[in-house]
Amino acid sequence: MRKKVKTSWEFKHKGVECEIVFWFNELMQKPEHEIVYPHKGIWNSYILIREEDIAPDLFKQLVCPRTKRVYPSGDRWSYDYSKFPIDMESGITYYEIQKTAHCKPKKMIKVGNDYNHIWNEHYHYDEQVIKKDLEKSVDDLLEFLGVEEIKNDY
Repeated sequence: MRKKVKTSWEFKHKGVECEIVFWFNELMQKPEHEIVYPHKGIWNSYILIREEDIAPDLFKQLVCPRTKRVYPSGDRWSYDYSKFPIDMESGITYYEIQKTAHCKPKKMIKVGNDYNHIWNEHYHYDEQVIKKDLEKSVDDLLEFLGVEEIKNDY
């Protein structure tokens, strides 16, 4: 078992919740693993869209279809996030619909990406760079939805 160290930053851009995460374990820090983990860990970023924050018809446009995948270890359901209406820097690699604890039975879409791809290895990343990427993704999302900001009034 490996201990994972995680640091996260949260902010809102135009009313949309965003999260930046940097995480690593001791294996990722070793020089011999630099080719796989050139940043000595992995950067992730997420956009969180709560069902209660936008009009129901807009929320439905962000729900990706679920697909059943058959594996020897058992069937699994996953979301086809290629159907999400916008892209994120380095491509979307995470999509989940979660139930929110504070407003049941409302839901929250969490969509995100990571910066651990071969095409990312020569770039410098930190929370400020990733924040700018997230702000652009939020701007793209709001443009798709046809709104200027999320006002949390639904």
